[in-house]
Amino acid sequence: MLRILSAYQLSMKTQQSGEICWSKRIGFRNYILLAEDLEAYKILRAANEPVFISKEQSLNTSSKSEAKYGSYAFQITMMYRLEFLMRVLRAGFHFLSADMDTLWLSNPFNYISHDLSITIQGQTHKQTKMSGGFIIIHATSKGRKLWQDVIKCQNQNLVDLREQQHLKRKRPTSDFTEQECINNRLNTTKMNLLDPYLFPDGRSFFDLHRPQSRGIVPVVIHGNWLVGLEAKIKRLRSWNLLASTGSSCDPLENGIPYSLSKRSNPVRIRIRILTYNRLQSLQRLFESLQAANYLNDSVALDISVDRPSSEAGSSEKEQWKQVMEYVGDGETHPSKF
Repeated sequence: MLRILSAYQLSMKTQQSGEICWSKRIGFRNYILLAEDLEAYKILRAANEPVFISKEQSLNTSSKSEAKYGSYAFQITMMYRLEFLMRVLRAGFHFLSADMDTLWLSNPFNYISHDLSITIQGQTHKQTKMSGGFIIIHATSKGRKLWQDVIKCQNQNLVDLREQQHLKRKRPTSDFTEQECINNRLNTTKMNLLDPYLFPDGRSFFDLHRPQSRGIVPVVIHGNWLVGLEAKIKRLRSWNLLASTGSSCDPLENGIPYSLSKRSNPVRIRIRILTYNRLQSLQRLFESLQAANYLNDSVALDISVDRPSSEAGSSEKEQWKQVMEYVGDGETHPSKF
């Protein structure tokens, strides 16, 4: 059985948004919380939550304010998390590291690969990259080597940010993050990007509605692509996805955690297909069209089949004839799709 610890980076107020409640809702118990300061640690200990704080962080008696993404203070926090996760790997545990702005709708372990030859798995970020906010690392020699390289890169990020190298090089601070360190090391690492419909980011789910358009209930939603804790809580509340409004978890119904919008005036869609003599390509197109979710909109389909020229050979004409027989004429010869 694959044993994975889930590590969360936590600020004192974040518990209000209910990520802990979401993970408990699906019966997910194998997790540990990472506290940034002593006040957050005490709150979680009082709630009987499994929480870790380093000796150095425990000496910090003041609560931390929210750090701006990409800032030096933010990257100090990321280094704290990276080093903690390195300890997890050295102890022989695989880990799933998730930001606190994730919503757990199903157990993610049912949807990830248990193949230990895959060093790193994660959620897609901007289609081609991997998000540092939801990743799985296996406790293999390659996994530990990868993570040590990421820590080394992050140390250099801190030096560059402290010396304001981003200003000298005219580059954004987002280029000096642990996420960039991770992605810069994937070319030589066996990796696996998780299904973007089952593990959507904040933009894909909340703005573009990609899983909803296919009728797919996600496994984990990463609530990124929005800056600020209060803004994220407001978004969850507007979607009725806030699992906690205080110190305890609110009851949530099972099933799809959202409903598709009901439009009083459905959109009228017309799809026009231009084809000739490629029957197999046409059949694949029809399969895709039939599998699509049109959200109860009205869809009209027009098919135009070109005719062979006078110079067409017998083989080309036979292929065209097969297409015509498949499409039909809508009257005496019905279609076969």
